[in-house]
Amino acid sequence: KRYKWYCVSLLGVMLLAMFHAMTENYLIKIMGRLGGDSGSVGVALFIATAIEMPVILFFDTVRKHIRDNLLLKLAGLSFLLKAVLFLIAPSVTSIYAIQLLQATSYSFLSPTQLYYANNKVSQADMVKGQAFITASYTLGCAIGNFIGGQLLQFFSLTVMLLSGVAMAAAGTVILFLSVGKKDR
Repeated sequence: KRYKWYCVSLLGVMLLAMFHAMTENYLIKIMGRLGGDSGSVGVALFIATAIEMPVILFFDTVRKHIRDNLLLKLAGLSFLLKAVLFLIAPSVTSIYAIQLLQATSYSFLSPTQLYYANNKVSQADMVKGQAFITASYTLGCAIGNFIGGQLLQFFSLTVMLLSGVAMAAAGTVILFLSVGKKDR
């Protein structure tokens, strides 16, 4: 009750995690549609990891220039752009290029969420605040894995990717509406 807007923002984080986990875990299906194979997935994941590591390593420098609220909004926009681009990607090479968005999507969301929690909840509730945001991300990943599998089994890759766009869009909108709001 004390942290209404913080709790709303947790829903945004959860939705972005759902999209992220779904596309990362079913990347083999996305690549297969474009003629790629497990080697292509390996290259795509390598690109994502290689691009996110420097950002995460130098995240303190990033935070000196960009506020946490803005970092979360940028992460949301990057996930949304990534979702749309996955949907319309014409080739394996385009997926490689899309993976460069990992620098501003996952690399911003992952560390920022803990700093954001520190700024949004009182010192007395710090452990709970961090636990809840970590749990929302983890729950989002689990739900995204499950939903992605169900969508692929009962519908199609296109339906899964459209659902990913909806998840990323909803998460982004929720973050834009909630992260700047102050709780009592």
